Amino acid sequence: MRNPFPSARDRAARKLVRIRSKVADLDRQLAVLDEQLMFLSQVESEAQTDAVVAGHDVAAREHRAARSDLDRTRRQRDEVKASRDRLLVEQDTLLEQMLD
Repeated sequence: MRNPFPSARDRAARKLVRIRSKVADLDRQLAVLDEQLMFLSQVESEAQTDAVVAGHDVAAREHRAARSDLDRTRRQRDEVKASRDRLLVEQDTLLEQMLD
């Protein structure tokens, strides 16, 4: 039977499990975003070359769109990384509390 009044240590342990799960999920998201960034970086580079070589508005517009996609994905990756970092700090705090 489950204790209706779990100890602080039990609550912290359950929270650690949730944090580890979230960190693992964020790690998977980061891996996907890293792959997307590599691809989008290549697309942006090719679009930039096309814009310079072609010298017309369509190529320049395609380059701006590719650059925008790359920048947006970088911001998204930065947000996911920041969330992961916050969770790791919270995890460290909980572990320290459990050791006290």
